[in-house]
Amino acid sequence: MTGTASLQLFKLVRQELALDLRAALHKARKGKINVRREGIHLDDDGDFKTVDVEAIPIDGRRTKWPDFLVLIEETGRGGVARPGHVKEAEQLATLRHELASTREQLQSIIESQEVTNEELETAKEELQSSNEELTTLNEELQNRNAELGQLADDLSNLLVGVNIPIVILGADRRIRRFTPAAEPLMNLIPTDVGRRLGDIKPNIDLPELDRLISEVIDKAGIVERDVRGAMDAGIRFA
Repeated sequence: MTGTASLQLFKLVRQELALDLRAALHKARKGKINVRREGIHLDDDGDFKTVDVEAIPIDGRRTKWPDFLVLIEETGRGGVARPGHVKEAEQLATLRHELASTREQLQSIIESQEVTNEELETAKEELQSSNEELTTLNEELQNRNAELGQLADDLSNLLVGVNIPIVILGADRRIRRFTPAAEPLMNLIPTDVGRRLGDIKPNIDLPELDRLISEVIDKAGIVERDVRGAMDAGIRFA
């Protein structure tokens, strides 16, 4: 026989073993115990034999589910012709065994489905709770952004309306905002926002400007100096 080998367990075993083996594996997985099914009848070219099947959980590759060692042991073989009523009794016993195995398998499937449904319901509730939290956080973020936007507008309106030279710098000494009154004093134009103040030559005579800015940043204090330039002025650094 040629072709790719199948590693699927239920394609490797005989069909008569499938129900008992599936039920044994389910019970072994659920209880984490060894499960043995005995006296399974198999037709062997008109003859019969009985086998036992055992499923043994073992530590495997995954932490959530174990692997299993499956043992199939032949325990008996019929080689002598049997009377018709004996064969019928054996067939009836086999049918009863298969029916019991089928019922157990169906019960196993029902239990598995119930567990799966419970897990899905829990996951759904957790997902819904996470979505509600995300919605709340999103609303808070939108409100905060609206507040920040309003504050930025208020600050812009204030700086435009104040007739005082004011230049606001970031910690990196880059220009963030300035009032119209600061434009002629510091030689600024609107596109200077974002530039370092040290890259701009102001219209005032203050060689120590960079040092004074460093002092204010380091000490978070206020420094005042009288300066001369295109117009005499007093400058406060804060």
